Amino acid sequence: MLITLGLREKDGRYTNAGVLFADKNDYRGIDLVKFGDNINVMLDRTQVEKVSILKLYQDALQKYRQYYLNEVIDGAYRRKNEQIPENAFREAIANAIVHRTWDVNAQIKVAMFAD
Repeated sequence: MLITLGLREKDGRYTNAGVLFADKNDYRGIDLVKFGDNINVMLDRTQVEKVSILKLYQDALQKYRQYYLNEVIDGAYRRKNEQIPENAFREAIANAIVHRTWDVNAQIKVAMFAD
């Protein structure tokens, strides 16, 4: 099935796409930094490396939800409050992963600020 999907060669080696989807690989991944009042104050830093691009994506969304998604109780109702639209954040991360230059061994950098 991996050969049919173009993720593995007939000789058993993974294709470039196969390596990107593998649970373990040699790619640097993504560096997510949550800043405080300015860039000199780093509140949290997560570096996700040498894992599947699907895990990169999931971990970035988890950090988004940690810092930009909260719930507000308004009377008897609870509603989600998105400081940044989740669809926009997902699209930005997906574009960064898909359109990056994979032959350059560098991380995708995501800087997260309160505003």
